Amino acid sequence: MFDFSKLSDIKFLTDSNPGALASKNLFLLVFDLIILLAVLVWVAAHFLIKNSRIVRRFLKTKVFYLLLTLGLGGLILTAFRIAGATFLSMRLLFLIFLFAILAWAIYLIFYLIVTFPKEYEIELDQKRREKYLPKKRKKINYG
Repeated sequence: MFDFSKLSDIKFLTDSNPGALASKNLFLLVFDLIILLAVLVWVAAHFLIKNSRIVRRFLKTKVFYLLLTLGLGGLILTAFRIAGATFLSMRLLFLIFLFAILAWAIYLIFYLIVTFPKEYEIELDQKRREKYLPKKRKKINYG
């Protein structure tokens, strides 16, 4: 079991040689699955969601980039840890990485609660207006 009291020890976090990663295969598998999830979100947004431009844009940009950053960043940090790079394998970088992902997730939740409903309502209003506008006539070529 991991001792969480070590996270307050600065020597533990900044140790230049933190030792071997005990569950490196688990870390690699988790980060690979996160990258796969990012690809699936992009494919679903591109091919399955046809009726809402706002939802498609939200999934293709914000959620996709969050998952891709989480997956690739985790793979890179895990690779540095496995390779034994002294500065780049510090536990502190993993902690900073997790806080950055947490901040990004909080931003996404804030966006979903505050901004997204307003943008979605504007899109619905625009669709309602376009429904009643006259359609463009096709030009008939008599020549």
